[in-house]
Amino acid sequence: MKTILAGTYDSSDCMILLKENKTLQIEIDSVVIKQFGRQIKETILDVLNYRGYSNIYVKITDKGALEYTIRARLNEALDRWENET
Repeated sequence: MKTILAGTYDSSDCMILLKENKTLQIEIDSVVIKQFGRQIKETILDVLNYRGYSNIYVKITDKGALEYTIRARLNEALDRWENET
């Protein structure tokens, strides 16, 4: 099963894990889940919808990353996903 990682566990960053899945599944582990959980999920969905992904497992381990960091890490992971042979 294909698995891709992108990012770090450093403060103000996030780690993105992608796995093959039959449906769209998003798991969020964040130090700011209570304040920003909805926005984190919306950001992930926005990137996935824009890039045409509907059947993938995404886990984000967030250490307070800003929206542009989450977008960059997810796009990096998706680029690696597409280039994986």
